Amino acid sequence: DTLVIAGELATYRVATMVGRRTYYSNLVQVMVPGATLKDIVLEREYATVQLRWQADMEQAAAYEIVRQVENLTPETVFQYNNPSVTKFEDGPLLGNTHYSYRVNTILKNGVRVSSRKETIGFYVKVRQVQLTNVLGRQYRLAVFQDANDVGKIEGPLINVFNKDKFELHKMWSFNSHLTTIKSYTINEIPSTQLILDSVSFTGYEIQNSTLFAESIMTGIHPESRTLTIQMYSADDLPFTWASKLETWKIDPGYHRTAIARDKDGNLFVVAGGELKVFSIIANVNLLEATIRELGTVSIPFPGEPSDIVLLGRTIWLALSNEGLLLKGEVKFGPDDLLENIDWQDVKPQDMHPDKLTVNARGNVLTLDLHNRKIWVLDSGGQIITYIDLSETDFKSGDQVAGDLVAGWQGGSFVDRDLLYVSNAVGDVAMFITQ
Repeated sequence: DTLVIAGELATYRVATMVGRRTYYSNLVQVMVPGATLKDIVLEREYATVQLRWQADMEQAAAYEIVRQVENLTPETVFQYNNPSVTKFEDGPLLGNTHYSYRVNTILKNGVRVSSRKETIGFYVKVRQVQLTNVLGRQYRLAVFQDANDVGKIEGPLINVFNKDKFELHKMWSFNSHLTTIKSYTINEIPSTQLILDSVSFTGYEIQNSTLFAESIMTGIHPESRTLTIQMYSADDLPFTWASKLETWKIDPGYHRTAIARDKDGNLFVVAGGELKVFSIIANVNLLEATIRELGTVSIPFPGEPSDIVLLGRTIWLALSNEGLLLKGEVKFGPDDLLENIDWQDVKPQDMHPDKLTVNARGNVLTLDLHNRKIWVLDSGGQIITYIDLSETDFKSGDQVAGDLVAGWQGGSFVDRDLLYVSNAVGDVAMFITQ
């Protein structure tokens, strides 16, 4: 029998057919020699995989690790001539790619038996839907969080701005499915006269001690060149709120903004070659929120911002037209005022960073529209691996656009990293690592 599985119990019997009747022999059970594949574990922070097996010290002479990538021919990637070895590590894995592994045992008599095959992947695409049409409009992906009896569930939403109205489309994701659960449109919004290309969103904000808003948006007024910050909530208590920063005039040579919030609720805004930090304070009446500037620093490299994200006290800034990815260490002083940001350019060669997100493992992911890849970086800015998006079209007519946001689902029965990626027309794809 050449189809037995190493390390597992095989049961046999003989069926004798006489005319229309069948007679069965007694059962015979045989323990197949060789290594039993116990589990396969993905180290998500580093995109590496570890195979662990139960060694067969008595009958094994060597072990072969066999790997198959997608539907390519399986290949032996390593051999151990020590029968006491019980694990193997491989990686980093490429994103959106299926890897299958098995352990071959070469017995002392020369016979080769194989373990079961296990398949795993790093950010594998499982679903794609069209959330809304975003052609000719500014939009950003974000996630919202919802607690339930099995843990934290994060689903995607999309913020859309088009001169005279603001839209928010919220989806729910579970078990590899995406379903739209709520869509809002706010037609009467304040300060509608904004440069469309200057609009940027933070996305969904979790309730804290000072503020609850589903979206915070920044933009530049075309005539006064002042920067405006707006808040939107369209859930249980619909409201809009705006603050025009009359003292922050954006040079006519700049047309874009970028915005993010840290874990303390501080608002980081990049525009006109500067970064400013604000604190928004709202008491009982959210419409009477006040804004306080905590400090300003200059961006040491010229260029328009395409996105910023925060990871602890580290800020990441992408200047896509200049091909720069900056990493800054944020320092606050007395009274929580901004003291300084120490910047360094960490962009690896051949990367064209555009949109940014941070996953639950502390990795920075940057969408590269030029190469149609998502680069996965460690906390120091070094490339770990990438996710191939060669089948995703980020161009529609003259418009090239895309976005990404990382999420997480966790609880008693589930622990998976999620990644949502959108293209120029509003199709949203969901990638899962588990």
